[in-house]
Amino acid sequence: MIVAPKTKSLTFIGVLAGLYFVITTLLAPLSFGPLQFRVADILQPFVLKGKKYIYAIALGTFLANMQSPFGIIDWGMMPIVSIIAGHVAYFISQQYKHKAIPYISMLIFACIIAIGVGFVLYIGAGLPYIIGFAEVFITVGIANMIGVPLIDKLVDALKKRNLQV
Repeated sequence: MIVAPKTKSLTFIGVLAGLYFVITTLLAPLSFGPLQFRVADILQPFVLKGKKYIYAIALGTFLANMQSPFGIIDWGMMPIVSIIAGHVAYFISQQYKHKAIPYISMLIFACIIAIGVGFVLYIGAGLPYIIGFAEVFITVGIANMIGVPLIDKLVDALKKRNLQV
């Protein structure tokens, strides 16, 4: 059976968004609250592989944040912040071709996410902004630094099996 490239692409976007949602949900005690670590953030470097993956991560963020104790401010605002962060990281990764650029791009992504989540934690939990920002920047940054080489290896493995990413 021949599957159209657009269908494959949409399927992969759905799988990526679903993975982000499922991993975040399964690890919910770690994923939400004033101190959080989202293991699913390891998937965020997919945003460097194409603009369509920016929206997959944002959709996964939206679905996961529907469970957030912080309500609409979290599930309403953070997918938008994720889209902005994804576009910035993708743009930087396309402008410069040094081996450190994916890591730098994803640290900038983490910073933008931390700006948003820091605000959510300040409004929703009363956590001092700088503490929320710093905690999220560190945890998202760590996940992204782990994710960059993992996503590269995964993409390479998929390409070897003639699967487009």
